Amino acid sequence: RRKSPQSSKLRKQNRSSQPHHSVRSYRKLAMQWHPDKNSDKKEEAEIKFQEIAEAYDVLSDKSKRAVYDQFG
Repeated sequence: RRKSPQSSKLRKQNRSSQPHHSVRSYRKLAMQWHPDKNSDKKEEAEIKFQEIAEAYDVLSDKSKRAVYDQFG
């Protein structure tokens, strides 16, 4: 599966940051790519929104984040 620049951006920003920074970055990107806000490119927005949500899921879970921090 191809990685989205937005999800990588979220992960890169938050590799060494505090959890509240993850939330802030996630909300900003989620609002930017929410399918309801991108009716002209809804399919692309749905894919990116899902990738952003998956990235946030990894970063917000301590065990998943530890694996990500160790292996990338």
